Amino acid sequence: MMVHDRTQPPRRVDQPEPGRFKLRLVRSGPWVAATIQCNADGHWSATIDGKRGDSHADPAQADGVFRVWHYGSRIAGSEHDYLVAIALWARIHAPDSPEANPTRAINVNALPPAF
Repeated sequence: MMVHDRTQPPRRVDQPEPGRFKLRLVRSGPWVAATIQCNADGHWSATIDGKRGDSHADPAQADGVFRVWHYGSRIAGSEHDYLVAIALWARIHAPDSPEANPTRAINVNALPPAF
């Protein structure tokens, strides 16, 4: 169950808005970057962890839009850019890290020591 973030304004669940978000793909997983876009033609699309879903004129039919809208938290552009960069870095340099495997829950006991 997702805890409501009271620092964010309330949303109409049936009316998504374009923006930058963070969400977890699994419970206890790492945060991943996500965006909702609406292009000039009125087609909606979502990008979750660098993977763009199919676009559609109806946001309910566009892949991932309502997942991001319902479960994501709005973030600033700088935080979004950081999440994208850290995921890319982890996939290249630390393939066993949680950021490189966002579909797996973080197991604290399996992480290497911090020092």
